[in-house]
Amino acid sequence: MPRKINSQLRDKGIGTKAQQALKLQYEQNKELIGSVCNGVLKIII
Repeated sequence: MPRKINSQLRDKGIGTKAQQALKLQYEQNKELIGSVCNGVLKIII
């Protein structure tokens, strides 16, 4: 798992590893929330 994270953090421009990790986590959560919301809308409709 750490290798996967490190490879995703590499070449992301400037910023500390902590900042890069937070940005990656934010992007992953954004995708997850989007897919969950789409699923809920399909159930409602």
